[in-house]
Amino acid sequence: MEQEVIEINKERFLKIAKENIQRQGIEELLKWLETTTFPKVFKLKGGSGSRNVKLAKNRKEAIALVNKAFSNGFSQ
Repeated sequence: MEQEVIEINKERFLKIAKENIQRQGIEELLKWLETTTFPKVFKLKGGSGSRNVKLAKNRKEAIALVNKAFSNGFSQ
């Protein structure tokens, strides 16, 4: 019983930690997008070659790509 509680708490902790890291990552990217020039190429680490690669021509497109990347990723 105690082991089960520890595992559940561990899973909950990892989920909260991951969400916090993602939120911080998004905040940092949005700050960077305010000062950078465009166009920019975005690539998720998963995939090879040109898979998961997108071009943002302006800040609005970049913000949409950041939000998509941190949710369910780019569609193929």
